[in-house]
Amino acid sequence: MTFLRDKSALQSTPNISEKITLRDGRQVLLRSVQPKDRDLIRESLTTLSIESNRHRFLSYRTNFSDSELKYLTELDGKNHYAIGATTLPEDGPICGVAIARWIRNTSDPKIAEWAIIVTDSFQQQGLGGLMLNILAETARSQGIEKMVGTLATDNFKSQALIEKIGKTKFTPIGGGTFESETWIG
Repeated sequence: MTFLRDKSALQSTPNISEKITLRDGRQVLLRSVQPKDRDLIRESLTTLSIESNRHRFLSYRTNFSDSELKYLTELDGKNHYAIGATTLPEDGPICGVAIARWIRNTSDPKIAEWAIIVTDSFQQQGLGGLMLNILAETARSQGIEKMVGTLATDNFKSQALIEKIGKTKFTPIGGGTFESETWIG
């Protein structure tokens, strides 16, 4: 698996576009999310297993409204940033296989909330870890020092991933969830 070749790009803008090879040999295009990705996001939601869907949204979610899709795709890169992974055009129709984002806290600009989802058939291939590392790097480049997120207590994959990018504290908040706080600065 490769990592970003041009890390200097993170100093000025978190625009990414790179083909990467996963552990099983499949390749995906890792790139910054754009407004044109609305349909990819909408369609990829339908491919999630019930468990993956619940782990990401803490309930079962079947669609996004147009306004939610606008919010998820029209990003400024400074206060709201996301990267996505898609299949390659030469492999058939382009499908969204993963998305990861951070959103800066308006009360404390050194904190951002993170979220990530990898479709089931692309899990356990190193993609989630790579994307979370990129999130941490782009967040740091924008002055963010801590990332927070709400996770299901049985979402062990995401718990393990977030602990790899920095010192992490998990606090139970009820309802089978806890908040993670990860220091990245």
